[in-house]
Amino acid sequence: MSLETLRRTDGDSPEVAKVYLYDGCGNVMVGIRSFRDKKRAGQLDFPGGRRKRCDRSIEETAIRETEEEFGLLLCEADLEFVTVTQSPSKSDSEHPNIITLYKAMIDAEDEKNLSTDSGEIEDAFWMPETIVLEQLENPSKRNDYALFLATAVDLRSLVAA
Repeated sequence: MSLETLRRTDGDSPEVAKVYLYDGCGNVMVGIRSFRDKKRAGQLDFPGGRRKRCDRSIEETAIRETEEEFGLLLCEADLEFVTVTQSPSKSDSEHPNIITLYKAMIDAEDEKNLSTDSGEIEDAFWMPETIVLEQLENPSKRNDYALFLATAVDLRSLVAA
């Protein structure tokens, strides 16, 4: 099935990019979605979003969304491809999203540029990678916030390497 076949009725692309930001010391950067967000208020999330028509590639989407939501400037060389997966459809009439997951290491210098003033993210902070992976793999163990990834990605591939 082509991406054009999957194009949503609202004209949006079915392609979504997510970026798993890590520090190389066992921590992952997560953000709290804005409490004004009707669908995902208060959820922990990685930077990412839907590919726009102005994006020349899904990598460009990942870079743009990371800058918009977290204020962090990445380049294509910073992105390490992890996987492409499809989100489950909620109904027969709804097309699935095609999610491309990248990981990128950021350091203390990058972190100085962290800014969540976009209105999409309330705050961003480091969280131990073991907790993030446990919550993603075991949704029944989630605490106050649901960790959002919208997919059944094989998370072991994130920490391998």
